[in-house]
Amino acid sequence: MTPIESKQGDDDGFDIEALNRLIAQVEKRLRDNPDFQAFTSLTRARDALFSSQKASGAKTKGSIRGKSERSPASKLGQADAASQAIDQTGEPVPISDLVGKVRALGVKVGGKDPETNLSSVLSKSPEFRSVKWHGSPAWWKTGLKIPDEGAHRS
Repeated sequence: MTPIESKQGDDDGFDIEALNRLIAQVEKRLRDNPDFQAFTSLTRARDALFSSQKASGAKTKGSIRGKSERSPASKLGQADAASQAIDQTGEPVPISDLVGKVRALGVKVGGKDPETNLSSVLSKSPEFRSVKWHGSPAWWKTGLKIPDEGAHRS
């Protein structure tokens, strides 16, 4: 039995609290790792450069995996807008709600399945992680403690 498999035999067969503890331990080790800090800084610099070049209409050599379409009026990418929406909400946000919040910030989320498209962008970013919130999957920011579910309930 792995450390995350439930010993009590609950419905899904996994102990989410044990999984969250393991994730927190790995995140703590990664945050202190100079290579991971450099990786995170380089990724942010690349994303910022891409955003500024895209906003100014400058041509960019190469492509950035996971970057998405933007409305012409917006300087935000999908990941940046999702980050703002999560910050404003103060709690994990289900993808169905997050699509609406990202669009409300003026960022296009397109495709036949916008929820899957936005989830794909977020899953490729080290800034986000999928968590269980009120029994359902939701997006939260890596490195932040998940708030008490009883503290905020909209």
